[in-house]
Amino acid sequence: MKTKAELIVAVFVGLIFLAGPSAAVAQEFFGGKVVRIISGYPPGGGVDTEARLIARYIAKFIPGNPNVIVENMSGAGGRIALNHVSRVAKRDGLTWIVIPATPNIFQILDKDRKFDLTEMIYLRGSSEPGVVVSRDITGVKGVADLPKADPSKLVIPGRSAPDAPQMAIRAALELFGIKSGYKTSLGYAGTAKITAALLQGEATFYEWALLNVLKGGILYEPIQEGKVIPLWQSGSLTPQGEVIRDRRIDLPTFDEVYKKIAGKAPSGIAYEAYKTLSPGSRTLNRCVLTTPGVPPDRVKILSQAFDAMDKDPQYDAEMKKILGFEAVSFSGEEAQGILKSFVKSVTPEVVAYMRTMIK
Repeated sequence: MKTKAELIVAVFVGLIFLAGPSAAVAQEFFGGKVVRIISGYPPGGGVDTEARLIARYIAKFIPGNPNVIVENMSGAGGRIALNHVSRVAKRDGLTWIVIPATPNIFQILDKDRKFDLTEMIYLRGSSEPGVVVSRDITGVKGVADLPKADPSKLVIPGRSAPDAPQMAIRAALELFGIKSGYKTSLGYAGTAKITAALLQGEATFYEWALLNVLKGGILYEPIQEGKVIPLWQSGSLTPQGEVIRDRRIDLPTFDEVYKKIAGKAPSGIAYEAYKTLSPGSRTLNRCVLTTPGVPPDRVKILSQAFDAMDKDPQYDAEMKKILGFEAVSFSGEEAQGILKSFVKSVTPEVVAYMRTMIK
């Protein structure tokens, strides 16, 4: 007759036997395979930069060391890539996508989208504020100049509607009393194209991710030369609805600059929309997702790989060199929870207001 201790050992060994093969099979699955990281935008922008940085390091943290490549699939403001990963790609964990903040707004406003972010699987979350800048040719050299600016010189670019940065700026302008007279231009394929338009004077007012304005970013030199003027940062939105400043850049939030100019805190439906479109959406920015339906054991391995990569000194050093700042990353499970809370928090009234901006 077995003793109690022997029974415990037997049960423990049995559990290992049951769990072990599944984990082992998942680990063996990646050997000799190719992982595709999809970028829904052309080369040169923040999403593409992030995807290529990940591709250089992540394989060594995945058992089997698969080959990792980046594939650009631009178009429709990133929807083509999202639709592909969500609905077309095999649900095997070998196709990933890096997404900016804008798809968070697609999730709320785009009735015709074929993807559902709440069904996709987040492998790693990331947060990065936006920075609103103006061109010197607008005459806006600081936020104090904005309420008295000539609206006709404000040209706000964007990808395809709904473009969250463009809509956020329009909501901010309304709060400053500028409700018309400015120009909007949609259809740019990605950040790199919008940046070119800004530098050529074709566009003059937009919100970029932090990556683009700090040292090493595509707007860093123009900012140093005075051609591009940073005005405010988005910050991020807490679960309680409070906007907090991101400490990675010494720049006030919109809330802070508005209160300084207007003498009161921003409020009303335009402000609620602004919070959703800018600090709210950017609480999740350049996250890594895979298709729905990937087996849980593979998801676990990939999530652990991202966690290990984020702790790797060599990756960390190159990331800081390329990005110019300390990245804020967290687990895919946390990112999934943030997304669902964000979507749930947007009221029908705010949705209705934002819809008026894309008609």
